[in-house]
Amino acid sequence: MNSSLVEAERINGRFEEDSGTNNDEAEKVIHFLNTIQKTSTRTFPSVGIVCFSRQQRDLISNHLLSIKQRRLTGVETIQQLERNGLGVFHFDELSGHHFD
Repeated sequence: MNSSLVEAERINGRFEEDSGTNNDEAEKVIHFLNTIQKTSTRTFPSVGIVCFSRQQRDLISNHLLSIKQRRLTGVETIQQLERNGLGVFHFDELSGHHFD
């Protein structure tokens, strides 16, 4: 049986109306990715990040891209998660997607 985990945590960051983003939230999401454990089959689960604004989706995607381009800490984990289906989505884009 495949069970999904939804994790929530309060972030003290501030939503910036001009940009439609919360950078503290985006950084916390990246931190969460670095804490994901491998499954019993020693692979990473399929992970979906859901955002309520397209700008926040783009900010998180840009953070991930920057980590990969600059080969920062956690790049290997992010690449493995991407191979297993890691995606960053706006709420309206979830139809048909299934995550561990």
